[in-house]
Amino acid sequence: MVSVVFWVYPDGMCRVGIFLRFFFHGGVGFVKERGSDCRHHGVGWAVLSTAGSGSLASIAETRYPGREFGRKVTGTMKVILKQDVKGVGKRNEVKEVSSGYAMNFLFPKRFAEPATEAAVARLESASARKAAAVAASEAAVVAAAKALAGGRFVIRVKAKNRKLFGSIGAAEIAAEIGKKGVSGVEERFIVLPKPIKEIGEYPVSADFGSAKAKFLVAVEAEG
Repeated sequence: MVSVVFWVYPDGMCRVGIFLRFFFHGGVGFVKERGSDCRHHGVGWAVLSTAGSGSLASIAETRYPGREFGRKVTGTMKVILKQDVKGVGKRNEVKEVSSGYAMNFLFPKRFAEPATEAAVARLESASARKAAAVAASEAAVVAAAKALAGGRFVIRVKAKNRKLFGSIGAAEIAAEIGKKGVSGVEERFIVLPKPIKEIGEYPVSADFGSAKAKFLVAVEAEG
């Protein structure tokens, strides 16, 4: 018995194959394929023959797991992308795609999920939480930059003849700023051309990306 089968490959192309089912051993063989872009055609196909379609569908499902066999899928549907999909959209976007493309490719590959009311509500809630976190982080950056701007921070170290025993870098400056009650200033935000090795006052800046601040670091000898 010969049956014609259509399905969708990962590259979004519709393929047609011929499956041969032999009575004496029940084998299945792939003979020929022909492709065309089906991502926007709204059609996904399954086993078309009626005679023995149930058993052939089972064999085909085993050979090509996750595909939709046994029925024709038409129309479009909305999905939520679980990762970036070339030519479709970005992660967490809601997109309308052909039902066949979704059922035969996106869903089996776990690239997307149906955009049900519950799934969309969950996505919107997560987006709201992320937006709130970003806003809070931005507010903290602005507050830190404002606290630093025009300030003078004193660091006392051991020195001899104005030469330090060691040096002061971004890490030491960030730590001293933290001791003064200014939070959110990390070493990576401090812009220092070179380590400080002598007593004196030095202009330093902090670059938070969305905000910047300039201030002074005064290095004084202990005692």
